[in-house]
Amino acid sequence: MEPRKIDKAEEGRLAELEPETQSLVRELIYRLATEENIRVYVAAPISSPDATSGGVGKTSGVSVGSSVGQTARSVAGQLAAKKAGLTARELGWHQLGRAADLRVVDPNTGKVDTRGSNTSFTRP
Repeated sequence: MEPRKIDKAEEGRLAELEPETQSLVRELIYRLATEENIRVYVAAPISSPDATSGGVGKTSGVSVGSSVGQTARSVAGQLAAKKAGLTARELGWHQLGRAADLRVVDPNTGKVDTRGSNTSFTRP
């Protein structure tokens, strides 16, 4: 699979990250699109019934496209994320410029899977 071009909005979100994290996220996006069976950390939303099952997994013999979601978060944004069940913490890596939410591009639809509903291409 050819890596998907990062759009302007995603570039803006990547620019919010500290340099080392930005570099690592770019490398991960490339590897997800070009390699099969790479090890990644998969975290379920806190409100999900699978919240405790987050952990290291592998892509299931397929490369996957990804989209850059949220990077930086304000104090108010972090509290809103906690209230929405997206995190259990009041101080998080997003506030330090060291986290990025990557969303998988669903290989069946070609659209960004913002809810994490298609897990058929990952395995523990």
